[in-house]
Amino acid sequence: DVLKDASCQLSSNEGYLNITENGNLPVKYDPNDKQIFWKEFWNSSQDPSKTMPFLVVNGGPGSSFDYLLMLRYLGCKTLSYRTSYRIIFYDQLGSGRSKVDSHGKSQLDVVLDSNYLVRELQAMVQGVVLMQNNGPFHLFGEGFGGMICLKYATNYPNFTQSKMASMILASPSGPNMNKTVEGIRANMKETMTIGNYETLIFKNETDTNWKEALEEYNYKMILRTKAAPDCLLCTLKMRNANIQRAIWG
Repeated sequence: DVLKDASCQLSSNEGYLNITENGNLPVKYDPNDKQIFWKEFWNSSQDPSKTMPFLVVNGGPGSSFDYLLMLRYLGCKTLSYRTSYRIIFYDQLGSGRSKVDSHGKSQLDVVLDSNYLVRELQAMVQGVVLMQNNGPFHLFGEGFGGMICLKYATNYPNFTQSKMASMILASPSGPNMNKTVEGIRANMKETMTIGNYETLIFKNETDTNWKEALEEYNYKMILRTKAAPDCLLCTLKMRNANIQRAIWG
């Protein structure tokens, strides 16, 4: 709500981007290509080709971008040179709306790692972000998405130095995922009731306390509020738990 501007109207566009099994843009179309869903927002009073691209990489892994949709209102902010941002989101392969392709074919049987996700990010930049103009663009990464952004800048140093205006990281995950997970578990054990902590750690979804344990985790570890907003509930509904377990453990 802080970002909202009652006088601003946002336009939007969405689609699917074809990528290869390895996360690159295909040289030519192949029926075996995968597809990732993307959506963008911009100030209706602006020509989208003259806006400043602002790409959002959400956390997870296995989550959709819905919980970060409030960032679309950044598109209402006018920059010093009288243009505004074009806010772009995408669901990583196998997650959110990218669980299926544009024809409804399942894409759940995917094996992802951080190297693939970095190439997928570069495909998004080249295939969507810079298609309206030639840059520069801003990059925003939250949580696990922050780690992807850091690795992206490391893997493509010349490209990002010439095309990226800034990189913004919000609570980014560390590059050593094992240490990150250990830190989260230690914090959970210290903060949560022991019964709910053990229910989550042992992934006992049949436990009668499973729902209560998730609610306590969201309240104490993530939201700090018991009323979950619709954007988060949508993200939880569309997440791919298999990807989350495969990468985080």
